[in-house]
Amino acid sequence: MQFENFPHPPIQEALIDFRVGYPTVPNRDVMEHLKPLLADNYPVQSEIVQLTATIAYNDGVGSANQVSSFGGIRFESSERGFVFQAQVSGFTVSKLKPYGNWTELLDETKKLWAIYSRVLTPISIERIACRYINRIEVNSGHFDFNDYLTTAPNVPEKLPQGVSRYLTQMEIPVPDAKATVIITQALEGVSDAPPAFLLDIDAFKVASYAIEENTLWADLEMLRTLKNQFFFEYVTEKTKALFR
Repeated sequence: MQFENFPHPPIQEALIDFRVGYPTVPNRDVMEHLKPLLADNYPVQSEIVQLTATIAYNDGVGSANQVSSFGGIRFESSERGFVFQAQVSGFTVSKLKPYGNWTELLDETKKLWAIYSRVLTPISIERIACRYINRIEVNSGHFDFNDYLTTAPNVPEKLPQGVSRYLTQMEIPVPDAKATVIITQALEGVSDAPPAFLLDIDAFKVASYAIEENTLWADLEMLRTLKNQFFFEYVTEKTKALFR
């Protein structure tokens, strides 16, 4: 299936994400072995901290407790615009703006996955996702939502029509693909800058893959196609013209 390639795509961040299974969750010492292997291409490295909060009630009195723990390592390549998160629960590769193309993101993911899986030895992949966060900037301060989005928010006619902020999210099962797509739409708050929509499309599949299973990459390609289908159905021709 072919989709139009825009010279000025609205993509703020494109990412590929795997949730993985381990016989034993890797600790900080094990993950430290990734650092020298990635130092040349990902020189900016920092620890990911997980926060867990618990709330307890005793005789009507509540108390909260927050615990931090090691969550993984974040690797950043500022010059190339890539961010890699090696986490105790998974693996995420992001390409930040300016976005190049899918092949570039996929090739980088395969290289990093080969290193991650060799060093941390996960035994399975339980969930894969392809997510694109788009920021669509409108050139005018006065506009009609329906000119830009096919599922725009509508305010009842007898109420004031000005909208300064909105947020909607839908989770849509796709049975034929055995996948799910989460669509998040938002309007950034009013400011001196031109208004902008966020259209966040997260296509994912929950399944159990062996580490070297080739169907993993075929399913990832399917999710990318699914993501594109949703994107082109959600934006109007006037919106597409902004990217040409």
